[in-house]
Amino acid sequence: MGLIVNRFLFLSIFPLLSAFTLSAAPGSILGRVVDQSTREPIPGTAVAVVGSEAGANTDLEGRYQIMGLEPGYYNVRISMMSYKTILKNRVMVRGNAPTVVDIELEPNPIKMKGVTVRPSFFEKAKDAPASSQRMDFEEIIAQPGGSWDVQRAVQALPAVVSGTDQNNEIIVRGGLYGENLFVLDNVEIPNPNHFAWQGTGGGPVTMINTDFVRKVDFYAGAFPARYGDKASSVLDIKYREGLSDRLHAKADLGMAGAGFGLEGPLGRGNFMLSGHRSFLGLVAKSFGMTAVPHYYDVQGKATYSLAPYLKLSAVGIYGDDWIDIEPGGDMDQEEDETVKAKSRQYAGGATLSALLRDGYVALTLSRTRNSWNQYVTDTLDRELWVNRSTEMESGAKLDASLKIFGGEVSGGLSLKRPECYFHQWMKPDTLYLYYPGTDSVIANTGVVNTYGIDDVRKTWKYGGLPPVQEGLGRTTDQQHRPQVRPPPADRPAVPVAAPGTFVPLEPDRQLQPGRRPQLPVARLVPAGHGHSQLPA
Repeated sequence: MGLIVNRFLFLSIFPLLSAFTLSAAPGSILGRVVDQSTREPIPGTAVAVVGSEAGANTDLEGRYQIMGLEPGYYNVRISMMSYKTILKNRVMVRGNAPTVVDIELEPNPIKMKGVTVRPSFFEKAKDAPASSQRMDFEEIIAQPGGSWDVQRAVQALPAVVSGTDQNNEIIVRGGLYGENLFVLDNVEIPNPNHFAWQGTGGGPVTMINTDFVRKVDFYAGAFPARYGDKASSVLDIKYREGLSDRLHAKADLGMAGAGFGLEGPLGRGNFMLSGHRSFLGLVAKSFGMTAVPHYYDVQGKATYSLAPYLKLSAVGIYGDDWIDIEPGGDMDQEEDETVKAKSRQYAGGATLSALLRDGYVALTLSRTRNSWNQYVTDTLDRELWVNRSTEMESGAKLDASLKIFGGEVSGGLSLKRPECYFHQWMKPDTLYLYYPGTDSVIANTGVVNTYGIDDVRKTWKYGGLPPVQEGLGRTTDQQHRPQVRPPPADRPAVPVAAPGTFVPLEPDRQLQPGRRPQLPVARLVPAGHGHSQLPA
């Protein structure tokens, strides 16, 4: 008993000690600002902490860093000429650790007679004007009852109905289980949850690490044709890139499990890695518990820069779970059943993306696999129900987007190879008919019914999204967009921002008809240093 008490005291005090330790040092906000359509970096963007003088301008690679922030919540304003201003609400800053906030700005044509800029708390996906919602890390963790679970956070959105409290399944506009598409960094995942049933998209515990999430686009209907395949909704999850300044490590402990996280530089790139293990399985023997669910998962992402405008990124997720349910009470009853269930799944893919002058091209190769091994036996160890099934899919996807003649042209191709192996069997039995609401037998069919499936299915799926043209011929600020290239040698040097400050656009540098803006590029300088410094 003393050992159990000591464990609970440790588990109760450890998070408090960790929070106290982290709050002793200031934190920072860093990230990258890119064009929503072309994914090009936007230099000179002003990133400011609302209500303070803290802020920074992005450099030629679109990166920024705001240092010296006390732990807490901040509102961050991101503004740039010819782009719509974004206001990120309740950005959480942890002590002694950076918070990553990557931004995609939407182009906004400039009127020559004047510009009116109004900040917005919400971001919208560029190709889904209706029935879409965008969430980021701060909104997910602030969702009441969300439990740091992306799907449970989505359950609070319009058009979504949740299932039971033990399941994070989302039901959209009266749709069925399995009609929702899950995408993680361009890789389609059948079900990102532990203890998932075939043909569904939910489960009691998610495998998605919310700490890695950069943004989530949820489409409750009328989703873009580039997704396809599903009837109800699309949940598109994007992971952020790992920190590149140094190696960061963390550990977490809670009722959902115990885990770790690592991220840091990797040559000319960066990586993120995390793992979690079920918590109840670690202490089950101490309490004499039975029917305890066991699970663990490992996931990660790596990004590597092959060239200034050529990037390779890879993402992978693996999960394993099992549970044994033993009968209780009188073991002499033949109808007592023992359940042994185990499932395993993985999904992974790599994306090669190339930035063009006014667009991008991305090629994604992916592979997913789900397997189930489930058995139900009676007290005599006779099999009553068996399920040994595997579902796999390999895929390739090509996406492209290009801005020409003042508009945008996009398209894509996809090729998939699904494979399904089914082996399901149920003990033959006689069908009985009962009086409604009673245990009285009316009659039996006299026929022994048998249920069994042993099948293999393989096929090919292919599709294409023809070029979609948007706003061709419309007058935009395309000719005024800053180009991402080093400034000429004869250009005067731009002053570097002082510690804790940033350089906004000066009045004489504002856009004038027929004049390209000369954008200042300022880097935040940590206190005590005499030169600009940002993570690579």
